Amino acid sequence: MAISFSKVLYFLGLRNKADSRRQTKGDNNTAISIYDCENVYLDDEGAFNSREGFFEAMQSGNITAAFAIESTQYGYIVDNGELKKVTSTVNASDGTVIKTNLMTTDLGPVSTKPVEWLEVGTQVFMSTGFIINNNKLIPWSVPIPNQPSIAVTSGHLPAGQYQLTMTQLMPDGRESGSCEVIALNLQENSGLILQGTDNNIVYMTALNGSVFYEVGMGIQLINSIADLTNRSINKALLLANPLPPDISKIAFYDGALHCAVYDHVNNQSAVFWSNKQQMLPHIFNYFEDVINGITGEIRMLYGTEDGLLIGTDREILLYDVGIKKLAGYGVTSGKPLKKDRDGKAYFQSLRGVCVPHPFTNVTGDKFIQSLGGNSSTAIIETEGSQHFVTITDGTGLPEDTTDF
Repeated sequence: MAISFSKVLYFLGLRNKADSRRQTKGDNNTAISIYDCENVYLDDEGAFNSREGFFEAMQSGNITAAFAIESTQYGYIVDNGELKKVTSTVNASDGTVIKTNLMTTDLGPVSTKPVEWLEVGTQVFMSTGFIINNNKLIPWSVPIPNQPSIAVTSGHLPAGQYQLTMTQLMPDGRESGSCEVIALNLQENSGLILQGTDNNIVYMTALNGSVFYEVGMGIQLINSIADLTNRSINKALLLANPLPPDISKIAFYDGALHCAVYDHVNNQSAVFWSNKQQMLPHIFNYFEDVINGITGEIRMLYGTEDGLLIGTDREILLYDVGIKKLAGYGVTSGKPLKKDRDGKAYFQSLRGVCVPHPFTNVTGDKFIQSLGGNSSTAIIETEGSQHFVTITDGTGLPEDTTDF
């Protein structure tokens, strides 16, 4: 077999983004002939770029939120209260002109309130109370059921004390926290008639016991101890709490979802996190798994190697075992944090652009600017360079004029 060799003139490199559209000169020139194109700008040195401006790729109604997954393969929008998956399609019907259009797929109705998006594995969490699980929309919160109505009847239960509770089972298999426990003191040869158990799993202890055993789904009659199975309730569900209401910022840290809640009346914030031991993102404990007493409004949550970064309207904190103050100035409202193509995060504080790990203000403490009542950040890449851009609504006073 004959083997032929070709000379390699040069390598562009895997991540060469510096003016790769400029033609080389001389004998080694690999020429590119452009004979039919649209919206292309050629400069006086032979480089070509897309012409400035935009073209309409998709018609929509009233888009109130948008999000792209980290791989940028597709994204999501909230359009007139409907969550839609957005994918791109490339049309080249005539073989010469290539246009990229957008196509949407309806996933279901959602809230039109401001939303924080968080991508964790194959799931995207929305602070408005939804999860996009492999492109299927499900509610994040699993409500705790009300206590069932119980009437005592004749049966074969021995005399003594019993305890009973229920959980709700969702179609996707998630199980809620249990309702308040009902204590029952029964006479010899008693039975129980239950109402309000539809779609709920009933659990009951044995005679004078403390372990809750499953009786079954939608059970309406308990006649004897034999009705109890050998499957006990997941202890993480016993008297657990659902997703906190009115959450604002969300973050993934230390194996759990962290949710910020702001009390406008008392000007206090708290952070609740979901069950870590079994990684149940819909199960919370309001009394134990919480950071209380944070003064002001939490405007940013972000999990780092050092701890949970908390940005308020007046200071920047780090939570690990306890709370540590990193800076005596806060962050902007809206969406202050953005990650670059390498996964490094930057965020807009009220005194400059900062990086979370290790915490550094890269513009210096002397930077003071009126950053408005609301803002959004982005990292824009042009010709191999990255630019951190903050867009504000132009309102508000400089941070150093604010008296806390």
